[in-house]
Amino acid sequence: MLEIFNEYGIHISLSDTELLSKMPFIKTIVALLRLKNERYNKNLLEDIVTSPYINVSEKYNVLKVLDRYFKGKDTSEFLAKLPDDFKVEDEDQQDNYIEKISKLKKSYDEFDSFINNILSKLKTNASFKGYKQTLIDILDELNIKKNIICLYKKGKISQDIMIRDLKALFGFIDMLNNLNEIYKHKTSEIEYADFLSILDENITMTTVTLSSKKKLWCKGTNP
Repeated sequence: MLEIFNEYGIHISLSDTELLSKMPFIKTIVALLRLKNERYNKNLLEDIVTSPYINVSEKYNVLKVLDRYFKGKDTSEFLAKLPDDFKVEDEDQQDNYIEKISKLKKSYDEFDSFINNILSKLKTNASFKGYKQTLIDILDELNIKKNIICLYKKGKISQDIMIRDLKALFGFIDMLNNLNEIYKHKTSEIEYADFLSILDENITMTTVTLSSKKKLWCKGTNP
């Protein structure tokens, strides 16, 4: 049964706890952080665009660009030149194509600027405290907590999923604060790649409680 869920990429948990690394929005945040060193990794970009936890305007247009027209750092330039390469006698068809490509380019450029803005906050070298605070600020800027609650209010996730995600968010921040207590004594700065390694290692060891176990009481026994 589990093999079937894994084959279709469906996450399922059979225990009362789950690793932070398995939480969907944590995967999205990690994908975003990895873009610092893998700026035009198509798979990472698609993970971010398709995530319900990140507000990306015109998601369909951005995904279309990534699927059909993606050329890494040259994507915007490539889109700008496309209308010149498409010449037909039908003026209406030509105009429609130019308008279509123009909309796709606008959507992609906005997404690209959004990513650049987030990544610009992450330094190549910093103290762990610096990385921690920057990451928490990014979570706030992305409105992760608000987005989780909104997804529930709009009926896109269940109450249990909302509570799971909020617990994971708070657990992730607690993990960062606990790690800061360890690394605050380190006098030299940490390279960004090492910070990512520390993060990866700890989210694969830190768990979040999905549900409280119910206690069963028998008549005549004390709580």
